[in-house]
Amino acid sequence: MNFTRMATAAIALALVSGAANAASLVNADKSVHHVSFATHHGKTKHFTLAGGHSVNINCAKGGTLTLGKASGQCDAHTKKITIKGGKFEV
Repeated sequence: MNFTRMATAAIALALVSGAANAASLVNADKSVHHVSFATHHGKTKHFTLAGGHSVNINCAKGGTLTLGKASGQCDAHTKKITIKGGKFEV
């Protein structure tokens, strides 16, 4: 019984800790934007954000965001990234 409680607490702690490193990417424009996020270890994810929508990105180990020809960096300290006027605001 104690093992079950300890395992449940460990899983809950892991879930809470993982969410703490997520940066919120918010599209404040009215138009749709296509954003790519490349981690430093090589994986790239593509996001399509409609106007006024947002998505959480795990920037714990850092990475590069690309929006058209513009790019920006994010890391574990980045909390919110806003797209305004077709450009990043970190």
